[in-house]
Amino acid sequence: VDVAIAPKGTGALTRQIADNSTTGGNKRGTAAVDWQQSRASASQVASGNYSTIAGGDNNTASGVEAAVGGGIGNVASGAQSAIPGGNANVASAATTFVGGGDTNTASNTNAATLGGTTNTASGLRSAVIGGTSSLASGDDSIAHGVSASTRGLKGARASSGGTHNLQGQAQGIDLYLRGTTTDATPLVLTVNASSVSSSNVLVVPDNAVINVFGQLCGRTSAGVVSVWNFTCAIQRGSGAGTTAMVASCTPVLVAQSGGASGWALAVTADTTNGALAVTVTGAAATTIRWGVRMQSYELVY
Repeated sequence: VDVAIAPKGTGALTRQIADNSTTGGNKRGTAAVDWQQSRASASQVASGNYSTIAGGDNNTASGVEAAVGGGIGNVASGAQSAIPGGNANVASAATTFVGGGDTNTASNTNAATLGGTTNTASGLRSAVIGGTSSLASGDDSIAHGVSASTRGLKGARASSGGTHNLQGQAQGIDLYLRGTTTDATPLVLTVNASSVSSSNVLVVPDNAVINVFGQLCGRTSAGVVSVWNFTCAIQRGSGAGTTAMVASCTPVLVAQSGGASGWALAVTADTTNGALAVTVTGAAATTIRWGVRMQSYELVY
């Protein structure tokens, strides 16, 4: 036998009648579903239109179509945001997700944190995968481990097993840069193949040293290629202008086909942006696509 519990019109489906007190809570949103029975504040209800709270206590689903599965003190305030459980987690931007854990936050569109504690994904489409006190602040970045930080770098992958006393103080960062040349004009490679900024190249933090290993490839549509590796160390004091190579960097040519002998690679310090500059030079009337993967370990004093 089928059973249907059908609210009238666009009314909400709730466990308790709204009475604007901690007992029944405030009015629920249009067509919301709220099975939560305990709250510390009248506002801790499924107040967003089409939102859901499946259980737990002291939870809030205030975003349109937001959902909280259970746990305690979780807040899904972004539209289509979701928190399946955990404690005191916040999904505050549209289409964010916090997969449990404790005191985690996803605060930018399409951001996510997956377990752990006190992690924050604040970059667009960023993610923190477990760990403690880690931060994915760059767009499309990922952080994991203990006190890792992507430092606002787009597309960065940061990991750390611990820290001395600061977030991002002792960690590894992977960064992928790219670009295209059509002539022999030098080009600084960036994450998004656009002009250099403080978010799309390997910026050195103040009072830090970074050990970098890079793998670079260049190729034309006709299959002319050149491949280099490089290892270098760069450091910075207080301010971008103090950025300098610890020693000059000499890239090692791994392989090169005929027609690429004039191509060049230089790895230097960028004192304007306080960063490592990976600069390639192609050939006249030749379209070359370039890409480099940089694996680095950084220590901030």
